[in-house]
Amino acid sequence: MSEKRDIQENKIEYEGLFKIKELFENVKEWAEDNGFDLLQKEYAEAVTETGKEIKMPLDLEKKASDYVKFILLCRFSLDNVEDVLVKKGKSQQKLNKGKVVASLKAVIETDYEDKWHKKPFWIFLKGLHDKFLMSDEIKEFENQIKKDLNSLADELKAHLNLFQYKT
Repeated sequence: MSEKRDIQENKIEYEGLFKIKELFENVKEWAEDNGFDLLQKEYAEAVTETGKEIKMPLDLEKKASDYVKFILLCRFSLDNVEDVLVKKGKSQQKLNKGKVVASLKAVIETDYEDKWHKKPFWIFLKGLHDKFLMSDEIKEFENQIKKDLNSLADELKAHLNLFQYKT
């Protein structure tokens, strides 16, 4: 059985104008550029009196080695989303207005192929392996996934700030 360790969490909150489609395309592009596979979980959308509420969990995964896998859990919650028309120059542009909350979590999964959990003796060896032989390498993996998480967070913040002054 693989072991998952939570490394770091970030939360981004934004309220204002944005484009839903471009927001998710931005995450997809970032994942492709950084070697992550994007797995979309369930998508939930509800219409309320104040606008749409959208919940979209995305998982980004990347094999760092034969033993370690990086997982970035992205949980998007969009509340009070409305379609608005914004005048830009002589033309009008269709944007969305509402609140975006992106919860990001970096996770390292070791032994993701379950090679070490076939017998109790192998589980014991895995503990020794992780604690003594791989500890420095796992710390490097932790630093790398922190950089990846912060890079994704910075990308999302930059994308959302593009719309901050469009009114």
